[in-house]
Formats: sequence, C-alpha cells, structure tokens
Amino acid sequence: MKIRKILREPLLYLLPLLVALAGFWIIPAKSSISDVVLAIDGNSYSESFPISTHKIRENSDFSISFNINIKENENFVYKFFPDDCILGIEINGKAFPQEMIKRPCDYNNGTLLDLSEYTQKGLNRIEFQMKNNSGPGGLRIDYPYDGFSSVGFKQILFSILLLITVALILQKFKFGISATSLVLLGIGIRLIYFSYTSPIERVYDMDYGHLVYINMIIENKQIPSTDGCWSCNHPPLYYLIGAGIKSILDNINPFYSLRFLQQIAMLFSFASLAFGVALLYRLFSDKRITMFSSLLFVVWPGFVITAPRIGNDVPFYLGALMCMLFAQMWWNKHKSRYLLLSFLGAGIAVLFKSTGFVVLGALIPIYICGIFRFWEFPRLKMIVGIFIIVMFSAFASQHRIVLDFFRNETPTLVSVRNLNPGLNVKTSLGSFIYFDVKDYFMEAYTSTWNDEGGRQYFWNFFIKSTLFGEYAVWNSNEGRIFASILNFINLIFFLLIFWGIVNMKIQNLPSLLFFTALIASLIFTRAYYSVSCLQDFRYIAPVLVPMLLFTFEGLKILKNTNLRFGVYVCMLIFAVLSFLFIVLPGIFK
Repeated sequence: MKIRKILREPLLYLLPLLVALAGFWIIPAKSSISDVVLAIDGNSYSESFPISTHKIRENSDFSISFNINIKENENFVYKFFPDDCILGIEINGKAFPQEMIKRPCDYNNGTLLDLSEYTQKGLNRIEFQMKNNSGPGGLRIDYPYDGFSSVGFKQILFSILLLITVALILQKFKFGISATSLVLLGIGIRLIYFSYTSPIERVYDMDYGHLVYINMIIENKQIPSTDGCWSCNHPPLYYLIGAGIKSILDNINPFYSLRFLQQIAMLFSFASLAFGVALLYRLFSDKRITMFSSLLFVVWPGFVITAPRIGNDVPFYLGALMCMLFAQMWWNKHKSRYLLLSFLGAGIAVLFKSTGFVVLGALIPIYICGIFRFWEFPRLKMIVGIFIIVMFSAFASQHRIVLDFFRNETPTLVSVRNLNPGLNVKTSLGSFIYFDVKDYFMEAYTSTWNDEGGRQYFWNFFIKSTLFGEYAVWNSNEGRIFASILNFINLIFFLLIFWGIVNMKIQNLPSLLFFTALIASLIFTRAYYSVSCLQDFRYIAPVLVPMLLFTFEGLKILKNTNLRFGVYVCMLIFAVLSFLFIVLPGIFK
C-alpha cells in the first residue's frame, strides 16, 4: 500500500522533470569565456570576471584580455560595465571602431556592444584597453537580460512546473488555497524581476564584495581573514556554499555560475515567502485582514528586489522568518517543539549573517516572558538543546572573530574599512527625529550618495528604502510617478504602525520585540558608524511582518467606517502598483 501511495504521488514525477529541465539551463546556450588576463604596468595576473581590484593605481592605464569561442550562428552581444573607462578594444589584434563604443565610462549602466561583425567562428582573443580614474579598477561582463523578451520556452515551462511543484509541497504542509495562491503570486513576481536583473545589477556593496569573498575562497582554498576584503567579516557559511557552486560551474560557463547563485538566492526567497505568509496567518484572526496583509507582504517592492541578490541577506531572511513563525506558534500554543524550532531558525540566521544575533537577542526575552506567562519552567533537555544550537551557530558564525580576540586583534561585526567619505552622514539627535516632508514627497527615490532623497535623516531614508533600497529600479518618468504614489501610501502605513504599537495586545509581544530589536540595530549602526549605507531596510527585511501586523492593528484608530474603507482602498492600490512597479520594467526594458 505504501508503494502504491508513493507511485501515485505527483511530486515523484514532477521533481525529476524539474531537475532535468534545470539541467538544460546549466548547459551553456552561449559561448563561454576563458583565459582572462589583467595586465598592469607590464605585469600579468590571471583573473575571473567580474574584476574589481585595488591593484590598479588611480589615473593609470591597464588592459583586460580574454578568449571566447564563438559557436555557429551565434552573435557576440554583451553588456560591459567599465571601471572606469574603456579607451579602446582589439579583436584578434585588430582595432574595434571607437565611435561604436557608446558610454565608454558608464560604470552604472554599462555599454551594450555588438562585436559580431568583427569576430570569427571559433576562438577569438578580445582585449580591452582601459583607464582607472579612482578607487578600484576592473570590468564586468554580462548577457543583456531584457525581461520578457529574453525569456524562452524552456524558462516558461520551468516556471510553470516550479509553481505546480511548490503548490504540491505547500499542500503537504497544510497550506490552504488562499495562502498557497499568495505564495505562488510572490514567486511569480520574483521570477519576473529575475528575468531583467543580472547578477551584478543593484548589488549594493561596493566592489561586488560578496563575489570577491567567494573568489578568494576559490583561489586560496581557505577562508580569508576578517579584514581580507570588504565583506570578509561576514560569517563564512554562505560564501563556502557559493564557492563550491561557482568553482564547479565556472568550468562550464562563468556567466551561468553567477546566474545560478542568483537562482539559489531565489530559492531562499521562496522559502522565506512561505514562512512569512504562514506567520501572518497566525497573527490575525480575521481572514480578510490575513489575506490583505499577506498580499502586501508577497508583492512588497523592497522584499522582491532583494530576492535574486547574490549575498548572505536572503538566507538570513529565511532563518529570521522561521524563528519569528515558530516563536509566535510557541507563544500561542506553548508547545516545546515550536520553541526549539524557533531557536533553530535563529541559529540559521546567525550562521548566515551577523544580524542574526539581533534576532537571537530578541528571542531570549520572548522565552523569558513566556516562562512567566505560562508559569512553567523549561525541562533540562530543552535547555541543553537550546544551548547547543546557540553555541554551535555562534561559534561557527564568528569563530574568526573569537580567534582575533584571543590574538589581541580588534574583532569587528560590521566592516566600514576604506569607505568613501561621501557616504558620511549626520548622527545628531535631530537626524533621528526630524522628518523632511518636502524632500520625502519631492524626491521619488533615495540614495546613499546624495542628500536629495533624505539620506541625512534616518526615517526619510529608511521608509523609502523599505520600497526601493538605494536604487532607482524603474528610473523613468512613469517609474517615478509610481514610486511617488507608493511613497505616499507607505507613509500612511508608518503612521498607523506607531498607533498599532501603542495599542498592542499581549499576544503580539513577540512581534513587538522583534520589531524593536531590528529597528534599534539599524539606528545603532547608523549612529555608531555614521555612514548612509548602514541604514538600509535590506539589512532587516524580516521586520516587514511586524510592520504589517502593527499597520492593521493601527487601523483600529479609525472609527469612521468610510475613512477606514478609504485606507483599505489605498492598501489595495499599493498592492496593485507594487505589482506593476516590478512587472512593467520587464515588459518595456
């Protein structure tokens, strides 16, 4: 009977098909690049893309050359991101026309080059002569990702099978139709964003720090010291996983290895969606409000934008939301296994990112409050289990910092080495209290580099960063109109959040402690380090769930039925505009 039941299980047939189809993605559809060489002052260095290095002196010339083996009936069309300027290009020893290089110094947007007429079938040697104006120098290359127009039949079929598979898996975990539909909507919108977002777009960290960390592990066959690179102070687990994947796939296609790392991040994001929706379904008793809040959660722009990002943020979200979910379930039902699972989630968060200690720090007072609430002291086995999880995750995450401490070296959880002074911001009391209303409404986006957009004021920057991060995702007149409307409605949400906190119920204490701890950590890092890039929502994105909880709790201040209905309409408009804000660039890119 068990065998028959297994044979009737749809997942038994779907998963192999899904894996087989994913295998087609691994086989390179385009030519791969090899033998990448960086030449500086007569010295040559073997490299891999993307290249960003401080070996190159400021205001000096350098060159980057590589081989590409072009197949039959294939065009050589790539997007090149120079750091800082392309002076010239040679293809098989012949000069490429300079006038065909548009925007040769556009580091942010890059330049799209079609070299097809100047290459031959088979092996080609390409050389870029370049100049470094300031900071690190280098070059990154990628396929042009053009949204819907670049999506083929295989990707569509893969996406459909993926959604069906996820629906069946969620059914196994007793997700209802509405919850499953919302998770699938969240996955769908992330797949659309993924279709026009390359591995090196909107990467936030200077010098593609996470990729540098991964490449250092591959090249040196060891974990670097905490001061070895911009991101090297982060816990090593994510980077060890990334190095293992990249070292294998680089032999097949170095561009696909980066895309695959994005796909791994997407899987973490999908799991985070399921945990977040499950948590919201346990925070509200009203089914309509539960569906409304979950709809906002799955299409929230700032949460979508982080999904395909190469780095340790998205795995951290998974652990943090898992911790929040089971902490709330333990708070509601007081079953020991939920408490252990919540600490396991916190341990996962700690293993991937130091911000996990904030989640763990909030969980401990929740545990203490629960003891007094239920008047039941924990069993010895539970205490031992929690102790093992906390100690293992903490040491595995920060063993290098522990060793630095015993070597009398200065340990650090947050890296601000060699940051550009242009990122410095005010840390006066007023910068944390004052809210620049004019700037908030006049500037659609925010930036870590320019005061326009409110970076000098914590709440201006933070509220906008919940939607867009520090990047103008859809930087057109239409996109700015959408962004401005979303900003306006989001401000209403935040006004309701504060009222929801004031009128909090005891059942929402875990959410309050998580919310307070995460927001306080962001305020502390900005105040202590005085740099704009450390106040971004992406560092604490799981706080979105408590934010939505207190938003809907705050709605109770509105006694007037018509006024409350108007706010619900605004929320629906926000959800629709958020969806369009992500989808439309994939159509018109």
